[in-house]
Amino acid sequence: MNNEYELKVIHKPSYYIEMVALLHSIITKQKEPFTLDKDYTELINIFHGLNLKGCELFEFFLHNPIENYNELKTYFENLDELEFLTILFDNTFSAEEVKQLYKDFDSIKMLAKVNVNAMDNDTKSMKYIFQETESFAKKLLVLFQDLDHIVTAQMKHTDMYQEKMKIINSMLQKMMPINVSQEIMGKKFRKQYAYTSFYFVPSYFFKRFPMRTYNDHTQILAYPILDYDYYDEKYLVKAMKILGDRIRLQMVKKLSQRPMFGKELAQELGIGPSTVSHHLDQLNSVKLLHIERDKNTKYFSLNHNEYHQLLDGMKKYISKIDH
Repeated sequence: MNNEYELKVIHKPSYYIEMVALLHSIITKQKEPFTLDKDYTELINIFHGLNLKGCELFEFFLHNPIENYNELKTYFENLDELEFLTILFDNTFSAEEVKQLYKDFDSIKMLAKVNVNAMDNDTKSMKYIFQETESFAKKLLVLFQDLDHIVTAQMKHTDMYQEKMKIINSMLQKMMPINVSQEIMGKKFRKQYAYTSFYFVPSYFFKRFPMRTYNDHTQILAYPILDYDYYDEKYLVKAMKILGDRIRLQMVKKLSQRPMFGKELAQELGIGPSTVSHHLDQLNSVKLLHIERDKNTKYFSLNHNEYHQLLDGMKKYISKIDH
């Protein structure tokens, strides 16, 4: 390895990532044995209107790895409104588009004609964030302060993180970080950069699936430390109904072979774009898809990990002896 290129691999729990993961679990109404001190219904509803249900906040860690609440508070308070919005919506809008919306949010209608990602989020939620940015950021900090004691208490149980970390460490000793990332995510990345920094973050509060974000030099991947069995009878019935459709079954087969975008799928299957969107939404509702953006194009691929876990869940359900 020459002196011009030094690969940095960091593998440890992250206070901020756990904060975001906990917030995401609240927004998506996952069951947890904790209560918050205040009523955050308004703020939670705003996040519920965002595509990633709070995981948009990952982007702040990508720009500035945050170690504790005081660092988070200082960081947020030092960002101006435009910087805050640019980071928060980095996965949806370019910096110029954020400026345009910050100046005139009603331009979202025109922007949607050239940016296919523009309407991924609920317009009402976005409008509030763009027009009440300072108030939104302050309310978010109050919420994080309330989440602080839950996350801090959980992260004292370091032994809970160690078992899964040993598995990932073993993989990192044998494979390149990018290949480990693809193994964890259950997909081959369509687009890769020459990353110089990799963050692998074990998470207690991410229950079902890993989350990944990146820029041209850094990748962050948070993965669950617990095996979360959500393949109960109700979930399996839902998943089987979704897969019990000829078009969706054909989609799964095609997307298992390579990433494809919506119009490409429509042409391959001989159906309209709106029908494709409906079927993709159905498959995504049971986490069978990976979605990767490349500028204004969304590429869809099969989530191989989730697919195999679904099959295993079906096997366990069928073989389980009733008492």
